[in-house]
Amino acid sequence: MKRYLQTTFLLLYFGMASHAQILTGLYFDSAGFVHENPATSPYCNAQNLTTLSINYSNSVAQRPVYPHLTTANDSSLCYIAQTLLGQGIADVDITHTLLNGSLPFLHQTNADGAVCTNDFAIGSTVLSSATLNTYPKNGVNAYDHYVIARHILGIAPLVGFHQKLAADANRSGSVTTFDIVESRKLVLGIYNEFPDNSSWRMLLPNSGSGLSQTVLTGSDTVHFVGVKMGDVDYSANPKFPDLLPLATDTLDLLFDNEFLQAGTEKNISLQWSGSEVGIQFTLNHHDLEVLEVLPSADMTIGNFALWGNSTTVCSTPLSNGMGLKVKVLQSGWLSDKLSLSHNITPSFAYTPDGTPIGLRLASVVAAPEVNDNHFQATIAPNPWRNDAILSFNLLQSGPLAVTIVDQWGRVVHQSVEAYSAGLHKINLANSVQAAGFYTCHLAQNNTITSIKMIKID
Repeated sequence: MKRYLQTTFLLLYFGMASHAQILTGLYFDSAGFVHENPATSPYCNAQNLTTLSINYSNSVAQRPVYPHLTTANDSSLCYIAQTLLGQGIADVDITHTLLNGSLPFLHQTNADGAVCTNDFAIGSTVLSSATLNTYPKNGVNAYDHYVIARHILGIAPLVGFHQKLAADANRSGSVTTFDIVESRKLVLGIYNEFPDNSSWRMLLPNSGSGLSQTVLTGSDTVHFVGVKMGDVDYSANPKFPDLLPLATDTLDLLFDNEFLQAGTEKNISLQWSGSEVGIQFTLNHHDLEVLEVLPSADMTIGNFALWGNSTTVCSTPLSNGMGLKVKVLQSGWLSDKLSLSHNITPSFAYTPDGTPIGLRLASVVAAPEVNDNHFQATIAPNPWRNDAILSFNLLQSGPLAVTIVDQWGRVVHQSVEAYSAGLHKINLANSVQAAGFYTCHLAQNNTITSIKMIKID
């Protein structure tokens, strides 16, 4: 597999000029890619005029851009790496190598994206490079796929060279559905990094005229613009790359809660609905072996990845649900076996303007099955204020699951205990706190008995 480490090179000469200027020009072609200007660059030739510059390749045949800079008569040199939004980019590797064959000097930008060095004497000629290839998932999510898809369909084209460059995840020189596929694999955890691209691309600023502007704002500062690959809405956090975004609302993922018997196979369904345009999450499933993923009509198997006790999901546009066929490894309630996390894929949905929405699992108790062999159960008194005695007569020994839900279907009590065949009584006084209407479900094997009850003040 090819591996790329994106590097932008600058050839610097420390002389006696009063202002820093670029002697080698850059130009942007009609597709928005940067090239060396053959009229001024000593490194351009007939073989590499169409090479996508900014170091698409480090081979001699495809040289990256080498602008010549001349500083004032001062051996100090500072670098600033920033996003298009002006955020400083931390931990950018700045490497300097003197052309006399000396070993390279290595520096890293600080939390504000800046670093200064006094490594060189006046008159030195030095090759400098900027590199950053960490936290590839930073800022990459399902909303980016939504934006790229709208560009491909011609609904809302990407704006400017930098946004197009960020969308080109597979480094092909164009923006296609293959970029969405590669980016989705990164979100799902299939990739730890882009196989054919770096995490960041460090570029030189470009002026509106199409030629590269002077990259030194003073006599001793070089500016780099960092583009986070895959992040077309510029949501990456360059200072705290592992910090999750703050969600302003919550989307419920609904499932039917039921008691599952060990050794059985079951289809589990998650359903959701809303105006969001994309969704991604890590679903953890404990004591369940996933036998098959069941995509909804607008999803494919490419929207999922299986990781033992977890399944990751990433879908754009927002689908209405999904399913899993599982084998139950240990008896228990489904609600105790499912959970959401950010462990592999951060769990969020996204609105049309890119606002992240938090996700929450919400259980709905399945309707009880009708069974002629149901066991008898009563609650007395009913309605009740202080004590409610649940009496039940089991036809056989084994575990009994007791679940109490309120009138909105929210679970307020769950327990599973082993009982012998015969009559048993338990007090529900501590199981229900607030006054209201409730339903008590008792489940043993494939038999469920339900009782309506009322608690009063």
